[in-house]
Amino acid sequence: MIGKAFQGELQRRALSRKSEEVEALAAKLINAYQAGIRDDLGLSIVAGLS
Repeated sequence: MIGKAFQGELQRRALSRKSEEVEALAAKLINAYQAGIRDDLGLSIVAGLS
């Protein structure tokens, strides 16, 4: 689920995998998952808030 939200946001923003912004996005998604957000929609929303 995290990977799907991550990939979707990378494509939406046309980001390279080697940037600080991408690292921050990955950390944000992992934190959200650990905090209990476990559905695709919730993770996609968190990814879009960056």
